[in-house]
Amino acid sequence: MKNEIKLSDLKQHDSMYFIGDLDPYWVLGDGWVFEDEALAFIHYYNDRQWEREHLEAIDTVVKTIRENEFDGETMKHILRETGMEWQMLRQLILEAPMEQVEYLVEEKKDLKLNM
Repeated sequence: MKNEIKLSDLKQHDSMYFIGDLDPYWVLGDGWVFEDEALAFIHYYNDRQWEREHLEAIDTVVKTIRENEFDGETMKHILRETGMEWQMLRQLILEAPMEQVEYLVEEKKDLKLNM
């Protein structure tokens, strides 16, 4: 895993370690903690490194989509190419209000009749 931190990576003053610049929400106060809490934080931080990397990758993908102004057809193609078309359809339908789903089913039926 890249960017794993160690106790020696933290700023130290007397018996305290500064973690406030890595995760300001971990501690209340000024970000200085004793060694036992610093070690607990390091374990927490390193275990969640993959989450941070995953979120950074998602941000990169979203930025690329926005910068290139991908349209619905392009997004559909991406979903198909990644094998996620059915999964996304299912998720969107299950999370949508029933009225929207019913409206789309009716629209689909009307389109089929008019072909």
